[in-house]
Amino acid sequence: GHACLEVAHVVRGGFAYDSRGRMLSKEIESSPMDSIVFCFCEMIRKIVDLVWCLVAALHLNVPKSIEASNTVFDGLELIMYDRKVSPEQINQFIGNMNVVPSQFICCHAVMWPPPKGSELESILQSESLKNWNFDIFRFNITSNGHPLYWMLMAVVHEYELPRLLDIDFKALHGFVRRLEAGYNDCLYHNSLHAADVTQSTHSLLQSQDLHKRFLPEELLASLLGAAAHDVGHPGVTNVMLRRISHPTADRYAAPLESHSLDLVAAIVAQPDGDIFARMPPTKRQKVLDNMREMILHTDMTRHDELVTNLEASLSRSSTRRAPSPATPACTSRSRSRGDGDP
Repeated sequence: GHACLEVAHVVRGGFAYDSRGRMLSKEIESSPMDSIVFCFCEMIRKIVDLVWCLVAALHLNVPKSIEASNTVFDGLELIMYDRKVSPEQINQFIGNMNVVPSQFICCHAVMWPPPKGSELESILQSESLKNWNFDIFRFNITSNGHPLYWMLMAVVHEYELPRLLDIDFKALHGFVRRLEAGYNDCLYHNSLHAADVTQSTHSLLQSQDLHKRFLPEELLASLLGAAAHDVGHPGVTNVMLRRISHPTADRYAAPLESHSLDLVAAIVAQPDGDIFARMPPTKRQKVLDNMREMILHTDMTRHDELVTNLEASLSRSSTRRAPSPATPACTSRSRSRGDGDP
């Protein structure tokens, strides 16, 4: 789950796309366009590190020839978009971090399921939903500007998690609406980005039926982590929050990621947002703990730690002695619970 979310976050989080979802670019939310220097090498290294770890884990047949430079990535031209956000907007987003979440999180009039026969219903079909080349920009238009609500509701129902985990529909509906409303209208770290990472995480979980190695509560944690990882993001970095001595930076080692977790906790505390109300305490805590770890790992300062742990896990898995013919075959689930399994 950590690896799937991290790959989705690094690949989707480092680059933006044109209106057709085909071109890649780096998008900086709060820096003047004329002062940005392209430095893609480190981002590309992080992408390649994680992708090949996941390729090894899933035994995928993927060629290792990726063309990369400051202007081209894997054959696609990198283009900087001339999109800006005003200092006043940035200050407002930062100021919102000091407000009790329930005071500014509002809800929108959307309701699952999508209308029968609609384009929205067609886009959210299983085959389309798991496609790595899913057109998130078209989806944003089709969803009438509510991509995160419809995406998260779709993937959660795709795995039948409301039934498997006894999640109340009203609570789920309220949680997802409040979660989407908790995203600021940043240039990049907005609800569209969250929907994109959620869909990408789902696509990776579908690869080689990887999701079958997860317990339902682990799947829920992975999808919620993807959807909530940037909620409340003000469009500036942790470094800037420390530089201006923001209270969140004084409280936490990872201010942005911890702020997102605080927002999730505030949403769950709302009467119509506690999606864990019917879960046994141990299962509830497992989902929250896993989601917390996943969101904290989206802090790129922890990227190398995750890659090292994943490589070590793969190494232990590859050296594990194969079972003898007399040993009864394990189920997929029992194999996945072994120490060191990816």
